[in-house]
Amino acid sequence: MDSQRYKDHCLIIVGDGGAADEVLAHRRLAAGGRLFHILTKGREDQRVKVQAFDEEDEQVFTWQPPSASRGISAFGRKIGAGVRRYWTKIGPDSIELRPTERIEISKVDGKLRHVVIYNYETRDVLIEMSGHVELNPDVETAETLDVEVHINDMKAFGMLSWRWVILGSVIQFLWFLARFLFSIYLERKAQQGTLEKWQVGAWRLRNVVNEPGWRPCSGYSYACAELQAIQPLPALQAAAHTWRQRLHSTAPTSLPPPCSDGAAVRWPVLSAWRWLVPLPGWEANLSTDVAGSSRVATNRERGSDLAYRGVIPRFLGVSLCNLSPLEADSLRQAELELYATLRQPGALQHELQLLSKSRTAILPAVRLTQCLLLGLRKLRQAYQARTTTWLALCRAALPAADGDMPGEGQVDDRPPLRNSSSSLTAWLQSDAGQRLIRELRWALLRPEAAAARLRSMHPCGRLSDSTIISLLLQHGGAIISETLPSWAPDLPSWSEASSALAVPCTCVPVLPAPLACCWTCGGVRLPELPIVPLPCIWCKQAGPAACVSCNITVHPRGSCRWYSGAHRAYHSSSPALQLCPDCWCTWARLLAASPRRRRPTASQELLSHLCAAAEQCQQGAGSSAVHKPALRLKHIRRWALAFIRRHGGTSVTALQQELCRREPSLADDAANRLVLSASRALCAEGHAYLERDTLCPALE
Repeated sequence: MDSQRYKDHCLIIVGDGGAADEVLAHRRLAAGGRLFHILTKGREDQRVKVQAFDEEDEQVFTWQPPSASRGISAFGRKIGAGVRRYWTKIGPDSIELRPTERIEISKVDGKLRHVVIYNYETRDVLIEMSGHVELNPDVETAETLDVEVHINDMKAFGMLSWRWVILGSVIQFLWFLARFLFSIYLERKAQQGTLEKWQVGAWRLRNVVNEPGWRPCSGYSYACAELQAIQPLPALQAAAHTWRQRLHSTAPTSLPPPCSDGAAVRWPVLSAWRWLVPLPGWEANLSTDVAGSSRVATNRERGSDLAYRGVIPRFLGVSLCNLSPLEADSLRQAELELYATLRQPGALQHELQLLSKSRTAILPAVRLTQCLLLGLRKLRQAYQARTTTWLALCRAALPAADGDMPGEGQVDDRPPLRNSSSSLTAWLQSDAGQRLIRELRWALLRPEAAAARLRSMHPCGRLSDSTIISLLLQHGGAIISETLPSWAPDLPSWSEASSALAVPCTCVPVLPAPLACCWTCGGVRLPELPIVPLPCIWCKQAGPAACVSCNITVHPRGSCRWYSGAHRAYHSSSPALQLCPDCWCTWARLLAASPRRRRPTASQELLSHLCAAAEQCQQGAGSSAVHKPALRLKHIRRWALAFIRRHGGTSVTALQQELCRREPSLADDAANRLVLSASRALCAEGHAYLERDTLCPALE
């Protein structure tokens, strides 16, 4: 915090209340800034002390103003100070220093910044405030000091007038009472089965989309009705014609094809805009997947194709709001969010006005978008309910197969039902389960995500996540643990598998073989592969990196098709040899079964860390080794107090040098920190005081 911010926050005057204090206080109050006056006996007052500190305390800011029980000094009554209430405070703060109190002013970088007032007998801190401190100002300083507040947020707040609050409350009560009586009158007048005009709008918005028989065609009709309610049909068709001509002249290929004749007759507005209705010439382009991915078809979508996401074309929104091109561009580029706070009433009011103005301008488009989103939500909910009911009816109508239920006198020799664990184990061994295990092995999900994925594919009953993950790992799955792949507990870790893969086999191969761990030397043995790699199993594209074991192209996540490919943990910390996730799992099993399994060697950094920890380890009870206790602040404080009393005062630098000479094992920065903390503690307790850079003992 710079000097100006301290001055803007509060001006603290410490003086005898003379003419200079009064002039400076009136100038500060006229500028609209905060003021705190402490009445003392003047320059000869021994209760006022100034302490100098380093620049590291420049960022300190404290704010503990005087309590309401302190009262107001005689000088405060002259400048208009008021009594502090629970929520409010009128005028500046002004107190008188009591005989049992002491005041310490912190001097940082040659400037007085912080004031601490404490009780000398009980050592309790009473007041602690930060700001620009003026100690015993003279007349010239009082007349020339810059007291203006450069940051408006630092000025004091205004006061509240109760008369306007009471008047506003009375008016609001009368308004609510009139509304309540008028609603009672309308309810009594209303007839059963009819709706008043003031009820039609809410009923239509709430009930049209809630009809049980609402179908897509009725949704189209509802959208047409909403558009015609905002603007008349000729205006909408003329705007659509202008939009098509403009698009045909600028980008002919971007113009959507026309819809069918039946749709043009049934829904004229939607057909004119070619929005929300089926387009026979455009449906094929939006439903074609390239290489098993819908990315290309999704990139072909334009503003008129995103109605299923609740998006309306920009030109349609501009036409509904009756905005000119200049107004639309200015509204799109306007900075509506100014991040104003309650301390900035002007900026906050301006931001609210901008938001209200922008919402009023685009209200018709917002109304249409809201109806579209509600309609899509109700439509999907209705489809889901119908599909669920249809499936339940089909299951109930299916006849039981012959021999499913035993007759009278027959023994039910069917096997008992298996529990959830055995059922999940059997499913993981099936083809569908193996496909999911391979997908999870490549994806490397977190344990909780992998358990949720498995629960969505197969009912797991009351099995816990830990049991599901254990079964998944036992059947060849993999998860990510602390940014590294992890397999079953009986298999080697990722670091051990990576280090073992870096050791090649030195034996002479007899026959070509797949990936193997040599039982003689313990090294890795790789097969001979052709030059051309096989395509990726996900995106069906080859190159550039391939597995050295199965020759399958391995694409990292992000380079393959959407949400496919190998997790980047397989590439970020793997050795020079590139393996696919399936071969990594195979290599871990081969390494676990090898009799020549190599244990990973500890790195030099880990070895050095363990040696250093062993040297610093303290022996237990009964040991003859005597360890020196660690130095604490209370030890340094006692030693420093005895040292300055013995020598009649010494500098802080000399104390630091003496401590370093007595304790050679103590670091320089630690010694400096302990001496500074001990000096501040002695000054706060009244045993010593700082005079420039010299720590002097206090007179007892």
